[in-house]
Amino acid sequence: MSWRNIEKNAYNILNLLSETETVMVFDVETVGLAEDAKIIQFSAIRYKVMSDFSLEKMDFYDTYINPEEHLRPKIIEITGITQEMLDKCPYRFLSQESRCLRST
Repeated sequence: MSWRNIEKNAYNILNLLSETETVMVFDVETVGLAEDAKIIQFSAIRYKVMSDFSLEKMDFYDTYINPEEHLRPKIIEITGITQEMLDKCPYRFLSQESRCLRST
């Protein structure tokens, strides 16, 4: 991975990267944009920061969380996540506090 866009704050980010050997990047997908929108996918990637500030992927974690509700067509279109993918995932949404429980 390499930098695609360099903006005025890029040098601040490069300075931070020069002080560490690895960075973690997190991403979530939700059922919408509302404050109480449920998370349906959580991903984390750990990168090694190379001497030229490029990033080399080291570790990856990705999981789906079943929101216990049907996805709207627009969410499927935006995320690429289907109802079938969530129906068979091992995690179930429990409450609005974003806790989940692994199914047995």
